[in-house]
Amino acid sequence: MTAVIAPVTFQRLLTRGDLPESDGGLYNPSVVAGPDGHLRMLVRREADYTWKRPSFPTFVDCQTRAHETLRPIGFQPGARIEDCRVFAWRGSLLVSHVDYLCPDGRVAYPVKQRLSVIDGDQLLPWDAWNLPVSTKRVEKNWVLVSTADDLFCVYSLDPFVVCRRVRTGAWEMLYGYCSGLTKAFGKEPHNSTHLLPFDGGFLGFWHFIKPGTRSVYVTGAYWLGPDLKLAMVSGALLDGGWVANDVYKPGVYYVSSAIVQGAEVKLFAGEGDAHCSVATLPVETLRAELRPHGLG
Repeated sequence: MTAVIAPVTFQRLLTRGDLPESDGGLYNPSVVAGPDGHLRMLVRREADYTWKRPSFPTFVDCQTRAHETLRPIGFQPGARIEDCRVFAWRGSLLVSHVDYLCPDGRVAYPVKQRLSVIDGDQLLPWDAWNLPVSTKRVEKNWVLVSTADDLFCVYSLDPFVVCRRVRTGAWEMLYGYCSGLTKAFGKEPHNSTHLLPFDGGFLGFWHFIKPGTRSVYVTGAYWLGPDLKLAMVSGALLDGGWVANDVYKPGVYYVSSAIVQGAEVKLFAGEGDAHCSVATLPVETLRAELRPHGLG
């Protein structure tokens, strides 16, 4: 296994086939603490690699392996719910995801992010998530961050765009400026995880596919100050080049969730579009890799 920084440890948590109808892989692990203190991991499971069957998120208890598939209420028949990330806010569990409509096995464009809420074992639509930005044909990886009073969405990292949800449920632009990250990295970085409170501000992670490769993901971190402006960025922390050929997509180590536990940061990732893994690194190592970012 190769990581850009050390020490980093890797552990596989779930393997395709561990859950019913998961021979087509387990995707986008997203972790939240349950009422019993156990970590619960929201994953998407696939019956096979045709992606023609409905795909819904499943909660897995990280200690007991007990699992429960959420019942999507209010979504059209044939919908595929993918790229799920869970976010705790004001006593609710929100889920950001894309909702593909595939009634005949084909994707219906445009593809847009949505916000849902978990109510018991149900997944219910919560917000149309209409941001005041010009969106693309396929939109993914919008991530959330919250203060004591407000909910925000980090739409993109370059340009750096942050929107705030107002009381009416509408979204308004908070920031929108060139960050210079694409020029610095030679590739546009994209959001990976919802943001965590960290050192008086907020910690998030970015990714892109390594130049010159088809599917090798690299991952790094960024830090927003308490004003939610981009203040610090790391270089690459993880390199998916170690992900072997026994998976559907070699080189894919896609981080989709993060937590801080004591002196460690845990990054939960999809491994090769097949398995769910966690990479663990010391908090102090991460702090040492974050550097002040001069904004353009």
